[in-house]
Amino acid sequence: MTNESKQASINSYYLTLVRLKYKDELRRESSLIQQATQIQVVFSFAIAFLYTALPVVLDELNPKWDRMAYAISGTTSLFLLSSLGCASFAQWRYKMKTFPSFDNIKSELFKNDTSEELHIKSVQEQKLGKNLEQITESLEFTNNKRLRFILIAKILFAIALVCMFFSTITFIVCILYTTSSLKM
Repeated sequence: MTNESKQASINSYYLTLVRLKYKDELRRESSLIQQATQIQVVFSFAIAFLYTALPVVLDELNPKWDRMAYAISGTTSLFLLSSLGCASFAQWRYKMKTFPSFDNIKSELFKNDTSEELHIKSVQEQKLGKNLEQITESLEFTNNKRLRFILIAKILFAIALVCMFFSTITFIVCILYTTSSLKM
């Protein structure tokens, strides 16, 4: 096997790997955006539950407990809104490296001194591989940023759920205390 055929084989293999990585990052981006959307949907249900239950609790609760109910619902809302914000940032379309413009491609193909080399298939694959590699690295960086926002959104949402759980128990105890004190 000659050096040229070895280099051509390596370039072809390199291009195949870069294409696979690029497709993988595109799938990952789609999945992360879908997860962020699902977090936003769950946020809607949680906030609807919170503000549907709050008036019922306030009606049944002794007025001296109203401040506590507002404080707990406000704290829970803060965590929920923060989670929504992080999920929205995860869906943001960040600026990334893309393929060169057609003018740049034409310039490289037809006007530069390097155009003589570009008739060799292995050189073409090598240049395409380098472009795809740069684009994939940019996409991977952006996807990692999206992932961090999603993880933060999930943590904040979990905290909000814990607040909702403990506030529900607290309100039940307060309502039972209020109704039992009225019977006496």
